[in-house]
Amino acid sequence: MIYQIFDRFQHLSAIESISLLLIIIISLAVDYFSGILGAKYSGASRRSTYFGFLGMIAGLIFFPPFGGFVGLFVGILIGEFLDYKKHTQALKAATGGLIGSLAGIIINAVLALIFIGLFIVFALQ
Repeated sequence: MIYQIFDRFQHLSAIESISLLLIIIISLAVDYFSGILGAKYSGASRRSTYFGFLGMIAGLIFFPPFGGFVGLFVGILIGEFLDYKKHTQALKAATGGLIGSLAGIIINAVLALIFIGLFIVFALQ
């Protein structure tokens, strides 16, 4: 958007801008939900995924930039312990959340490269 203002809306069309905006929205969704999905596929309960999401938000607020990972892990772990599951199941679910978050980082790196590539192609037309 800033580029378009300085460029006086001459190089990026509305469709191109919307394409780039969609990549941003997908990236944000990946950020927030990859850890939760990883936990869910590792056997975490619904309650634990809520705890993980809250822990991730709290971790990002109080311990940026890596607090989200720790908060997600601890939130899922606490949620699983409150559901009276075995310690091994709780660790498995929390680790799944952490692995999901790391997979999300890789997906976001790919999305960033796609975004940059498309931006360059669109801007040079």
